[in-house]
Amino acid sequence: MKNSPTDGRIQAASVVLIGRPTGPAFQDLERFLHRHESVNMRGEFDTIAQAMADLLVPDAAVDIVIVLQAFSDEYSATEAGLLIGRMLFRRLFCCYGPWCGADGRSHEVWPVSLRVPIDSAIPVIAREIDTVLNAVPPLLPLAAAEEVFAHRLQRQAGAMIGDETPIVVISEERELRDTTTAICRNLRGGLRPSSVKATHFQAAAEMLRDLSGVSPSGIAIVDLDPLDGPCQEFLELLQRKFSTWPVLGLTVFSPDAFSLPQLQTIVNKTELLIGLGWALRSAAFRP
Repeated sequence: MKNSPTDGRIQAASVVLIGRPTGPAFQDLERFLHRHESVNMRGEFDTIAQAMADLLVPDAAVDIVIVLQAFSDEYSATEAGLLIGRMLFRRLFCCYGPWCGADGRSHEVWPVSLRVPIDSAIPVIAREIDTVLNAVPPLLPLAAAEEVFAHRLQRQAGAMIGDETPIVVISEERELRDTTTAICRNLRGGLRPSSVKATHFQAAAEMLRDLSGVSPSGIAIVDLDPLDGPCQEFLELLQRKFSTWPVLGLTVFSPDAFSLPQLQTIVNKTELLIGLGWALRSAAFRP
C-alpha cells in the first residue's frame, strides 16, 4: 500500500483478484484493475484457498478482494465464509457472470452486499477504490439490500459533463426514455432540462441535426432492444454523420451479444443507475 510521505493519505488501493477471467467482461475488469493508476495489485489467484494460504493471512495489508464467479457453485459456502471472515472489515466482492444471476435468490453463498454483476463491476469497483483513497468505511457483509443500493449510488464529487453538452436518449419505450433522462440529469450534477432530450428513432436524426448546429458534439444513449432495422439504421447514421458523438447502448442482454463498432459502452438496463454514471463519465473524457 502506497502512502504519501507528507500527509499519510492512501495513494493506492491494495487489490487481490481471485478466479480466472474466462470471458470478455471478466477480462475487461482485469485490464481495468491493471491500468488503474490508484490500484496496487497485490496478487492474482485461481482459488480462494490459494489466496488465503499465500497472501490473505490475518492482518494482511489488503484493501479490496475481488472474486470472479463464472458459474453457479464455483465456490462453496465454507470457502466463502472463511474469506468473508478474513475480510470482515475490509472490502470483498463476488463479481458474477450471467449464468449466476439467480444465485442471489436460490443460494446463500455470498451475501447481497458482496454480489456484483460482472456487467456493472467496473463502476462499482471504481467507486470502492475511491472510498479506500478517501478513508470511507466499507459496508459490512450483513448490510441490507437497500443499504447496498444507496451506498453504490452515492453521487461522486463533481459534475463530469458541462451544462452545454447535449444528451439524447433514443428509445421506442416512453418509460425507458423518461427514466433514463431523469437519471442523466441527477447523476450529472443537475444538468439543465434543455440539455437532456429524449425521442424515438423516427425523430432522432432530425433532433441530432438540430443539436449539432448548436454543439459540435454530444452523447447519444440508444436502446438496443430490439436491434432491428430502425435501430441499426440509426447507429449507422451516427457513425457516418455524428462520429464525434460517443454512443452508449442500453440492453438487457450480455454485452458479449453485440459487436457494434459505433458503441463506446453498453449499459445493462437492470443496472441502469450504476451503469449510466460510469458510462457518462467515460464518455465525457473520451479522447
